[in-house]
Amino acid sequence: MMADFLYDELIRIGQSVIIGVALACAYDFLRIIRIMVKHNTIAFSTEDLLFFICAIFPVFYCLLKINDGIFRAYLVFGILMGFFIYRETVSRIVMWIFGGIAGKIRKITTKLLKKRRTTDTLKG
Repeated sequence: MMADFLYDELIRIGQSVIIGVALACAYDFLRIIRIMVKHNTIAFSTEDLLFFICAIFPVFYCLLKINDGIFRAYLVFGILMGFFIYRETVSRIVMWIFGGIAGKIRKITTKLLKKRRTTDTLKG
């Protein structure tokens, strides 16, 4: 029936949105690591490239699994929609909280390392 078909399609688009949110969460984790460890432009770009290359495989698998092997462009749109909705809403809060914590950890470890280098230099 038509109602069942529409219901199934809505479930599929919902699943694709969830995949997008999961990818955005993983990207936030990468962003938090970048706050803790300094990166130059080359490392930054390389990490982004590797992230998106690695993200292609589970996305492709999930898209094929969700839709029984049939590729549908609207599912890709759902993934992008989930990614960007998360990035513009929840991600801001997550990054404010965990990014702040990561920044404080970085400051503390930087101070401790500088202090240790100074004492090692004086001893040596």
